[in-house]
Amino acid sequence: MQPIVVIQNNRNDGPGLFEAFARAHGLSLRVVRRFEGEAVPTDIETMSGLCILGSVASANDDEPDFRALETLVRKALGRRVPVIGHCFGGQLLSRALGGEITRAPHAEIGWSEIQASDPDWFGSDRFPMVQWHYETFSLPSGARLVAQSALCANQAFVIDDIHLGMQFHCEVDRPKLDSWLNAKGEREIAENPGVGVQSADAIRAKADRALAQSAAVANSLYLRWARGLRR
Repeated sequence: MQPIVVIQNNRNDGPGLFEAFARAHGLSLRVVRRFEGEAVPTDIETMSGLCILGSVASANDDEPDFRALETLVRKALGRRVPVIGHCFGGQLLSRALGGEITRAPHAEIGWSEIQASDPDWFGSDRFPMVQWHYETFSLPSGARLVAQSALCANQAFVIDDIHLGMQFHCEVDRPKLDSWLNAKGEREIAENPGVGVQSADAIRAKADRALAQSAAVANSLYLRWARGLRR
């Protein structure tokens, strides 16, 4: 089987639990480190799946790499190579299919409760997930909404039963969360007060229990997504 290609856009936004899942199931990853200048791949035939991680940038930014990623996503959909998008990755998947990325009604930083409508993907109908976003995606044509939250209606959608776009960060493990809650992260939280923004201390206080729950859901949805990998 060809590797799953992972697009990493920022240095401290690696694949986390997605990498651990792949290792546990004997799946190989090829991480494209865009933040180090690596080019977005163009050949869809060299991958069994495509995973797009988060970004501090907006999917609407006038960035040639983002348009190249959208082209790659459309190729993947055309060849039924499954795509999974985390936060920015979910937004980019929506945009590639004609969806719109707009300012969210409420920024979300910290833990939010997700309500899922498809247990086949999530293994649960209610669970906590890490959020860190200011924008949100609309549902593109043909998408099926499978998860929501109180402050951000569109949390996850499925296309053709094999592609998954998410607003939340199910890939976050403890090291990744700790790396985000550094001095820069704490400043960002302080500079963006709001009903959906939690303090760094509040996020840490909930982390042990919530990470165990979110990791179980991540394993469930990664298993479901991996069923579509091109063999």
